[in-house]
Amino acid sequence: MTYEQSGSSADVNALQQHLNEIQLRASDLKVRLDQLREQQARAGDRDRSSLNQSIAQLQHDYTATMIDMEMAKKRLVMMEAGTTVPPPHDPLIDRSMLEKTGTGVFLLMIPIVFALARRIWVRSGSRVQPVIDLESSPRMQRLEEAIESIAIEVERIGEAQRFATKLLTERPEPAVNRASAAPAPIARKTPGTITPH
Repeated sequence: MTYEQSGSSADVNALQQHLNEIQLRASDLKVRLDQLREQQARAGDRDRSSLNQSIAQLQHDYTATMIDMEMAKKRLVMMEAGTTVPPPHDPLIDRSMLEKTGTGVFLLMIPIVFALARRIWVRSGSRVQPVIDLESSPRMQRLEEAIESIAIEVERIGEAQRFATKLLTERPEPAVNRASAAPAPIARKTPGTITPH
């Protein structure tokens, strides 16, 4: 198809059919984009990075399709009005340059996304540890009971030692003298005798 008015209705019909195809493609891209965004909202942190790339590509395709649709609409209006359609102008940024820029921005965003994902992962890992209430812990209660019983036993041992010390200091004097006197000679046993133990 030429860019100038050819005056035939076949060109208008062909352009109308092309416009319908573009609208259908734009509708399909929009539905797929919405589906991916819903999946992204439900996905975990690991799945989001792969979905982000797909969403960016679909968004780019959808925008390019919308631009093509607007251009086709303008051509159709001009053809129906009987005016000449100007050739498409060369934009300052062509499609290949736009794709390269998009790729560069995507590559620059990868480290940032990984850093943010790591930060979220580390923070969520530190929140997983449960807070332990030591006052109502059954283990802590058993430990307290064991320490109390040990303290009572140590106190009883101390009382017994004090009582034994008191008895030893209050002993009558003669018993002490006898104990300090020289021990009696040990009788030697004759060899071969067995004594009970």
